[in-house]
Amino acid sequence: MTPPPDFERLPEEALSDGSLPDGGLSGKPPQNATRSRRGRKALFVVATAIAAGAALANAAVNILHTRAPDLALAIDTNDPVALIRKAELERAAGLTQRHNAAHTLSVVQRSVTRLPLNGPAFRLYGLSSVANADLDAVRAQMLVSDRMERRDVGAQLWLIENAVEDNDVNGALRHYDRALRIEESASALLFPTLTDAMDSALIRERFAPLMASNPPWLARFLRFAVSKSRNPVSLAELARARGGWPKGAAFSSLDTELLARLVGNGDFAAAADHFRRIDGADPSILKDLRITDASTNQRWAPIAWQPFQSDGVEAYFLASSTRAGGVEIEADIEAGFKGALARKFFALEPGTYRLSATMRAEDFAWQDVARWKVTCAGTGAGEDEKGASSSGTSYESSSESNSAAVAALESGSGANSSVDAAPLTLLDQTVAFEDKMELSAPLIVPADCPVQRLLLSAETLVTTRYVKLIVAEASLEPVARPSVSLDVGVRNADEGA
Repeated sequence: MTPPPDFERLPEEALSDGSLPDGGLSGKPPQNATRSRRGRKALFVVATAIAAGAALANAAVNILHTRAPDLALAIDTNDPVALIRKAELERAAGLTQRHNAAHTLSVVQRSVTRLPLNGPAFRLYGLSSVANADLDAVRAQMLVSDRMERRDVGAQLWLIENAVEDNDVNGALRHYDRALRIEESASALLFPTLTDAMDSALIRERFAPLMASNPPWLARFLRFAVSKSRNPVSLAELARARGGWPKGAAFSSLDTELLARLVGNGDFAAAADHFRRIDGADPSILKDLRITDASTNQRWAPIAWQPFQSDGVEAYFLASSTRAGGVEIEADIEAGFKGALARKFFALEPGTYRLSATMRAEDFAWQDVARWKVTCAGTGAGEDEKGASSSGTSYESSSESNSAAVAALESGSGANSSVDAAPLTLLDQTVAFEDKMELSAPLIVPADCPVQRLLLSAETLVTTRYVKLIVAEASLEPVARPSVSLDVGVRNADEGA
């Protein structure tokens, strides 16, 4: 008999219950194999989910353990960082009833168990010991913290104080260095104290090797110290002991800033001494009045010529129209102006000199005048020297206007100047504006006047239009004292008799 077409013949190895073995005619896997594969897939999915959850929880703890330690501890009750952070916050909030030594020790032990190299934990225990007057334990724990993790600012700050208590200058500076390397924000706390410390010659001596190593925070500190120090002479002494500032662009403006601060503070002799020691500065500028590229270099102002800018006047330097390679001072002056145009400091030896200047004016009125005044720096100044601002460096903190700063400077009101003292005037000459003007006057410098200040000012009528004053040349030459003949003296005496 022939089977129908749709009849499927079972293979000979068909099982008695009618099921087919693997690879039967249907091509489908057996049910047991299918169930096994599905089970493995389910286990893989569950394991992946558990791993992902653990990773997510760990990531959350790492994010929260310093910002929100309570949340971190809700996820991981033994997170070492969160344990210490929570204890620190409780201590800062004044929850001291929970912070006896035993409680702190328990927290530290739990933290160290999970993270053995744990500087903050030992620092916390040390700080807790302070409240229990266990200073030896404090010191021991802080030193452990310092050895384990030198990026703990709190420990470094405590160790600074401890080194100061022990008169350990080198130790204090070492921990200053570490703290400032850890966090830039530590400078707000440490820079003012370190600046004041520069008043000590011993601190400056011990600081010099640290300055030679040029740590990353040094340039920021020196700029802060120069601008904020109540005694900028100490910074000049620091630079002298070191042989100048470190090299590099970050330090290139320090000499300019320090010169301005010394002058602004009334430390004129210190400013002159510092200028003499600056690498690349021309010391002859202190003895010379000529207007040259070197003597108008604003890096050295106000030892160099320094023009002023204020309401009513704008002074600046231009290439000379009469001297090849020369420089002129030119000032545009409004009607009714009375005040300073430029200044210069110099340090002449005691003796007699002749000050000469060649000037010219344009669009002037018959009563417009220029005034040349030389005084001993630091002995006060007249009202005619106030009210101008420099076109160069500001002398005081940035919160003060240049006008106020220069007014204070010119009035001799620096820290080492007497506001009420009358100025010791060495020369005071007024020259009427003309198409061409000449000045030649004697200048006698006494022995007790180591630094001199020249102020060039002008006064114009209210009816004047804009006036232009050009100082084409200026010079200062020593004058030999004439010898007195004994015969002449005797003859005069006889004639008098």
